[in-house]
Amino acid sequence: KLRVIPKLNLGLSLSIGSNTTYAKAIEMYTVARNSKSYSSQNTMIFSIDGGYNFNNRSGIGLSIINAVKEYSIQYEVQDFKVNLIERLSYVDFPIFYKLKLVEVNRVSLFAHLGGFVGYLYRSNNSISSVNNTDNSTMEIRSFSADKRKSRWNAGGLFGASLQYNLRKGSIVLNCSYLNGFTNTVN
Repeated sequence: KLRVIPKLNLGLSLSIGSNTTYAKAIEMYTVARNSKSYSSQNTMIFSIDGGYNFNNRSGIGLSIINAVKEYSIQYEVQDFKVNLIERLSYVDFPIFYKLKLVEVNRVSLFAHLGGFVGYLYRSNNSISSVNNTDNSTMEIRSFSADKRKSRWNAGGLFGASLQYNLRKGSIVLNCSYLNGFTNTVN
């Protein structure tokens, strides 16, 4: 039986599911003694994926991902409850090593390990506050934070994928965790 292993592959994919951004406070500094709470937001991502296979068990994966990373910060100052929502639009370029762990019939399980570089091409913030005394509100929508943000982000990734082989092509379910090492909040 002859088995053909394609060396170069390219596909267009739509990632369906959750792209959740977790804000992590790594350095504490305060002007006031008010506590802040960070909340993650779910968004969709779009990607173009490709790769190079060394053999039937391993290869290199490449992607171009349009990812929107969104989180909110809530805090209280005197009589005001403030909510800031930050939406950061990145194009990420992950590269990773993929290794086939197991294959049963037409289904294969792969592990991924690698890194990524990302570029911030747009930021969009909005802020709202409620005065707890008289319930008046104030809102500022859609202002940019591009000038105060670091444009580049880099980090590591790990993940796994399930691949179902068809006669011509395959269907892949991919799950990856990307952890940025760059402070994108300030």
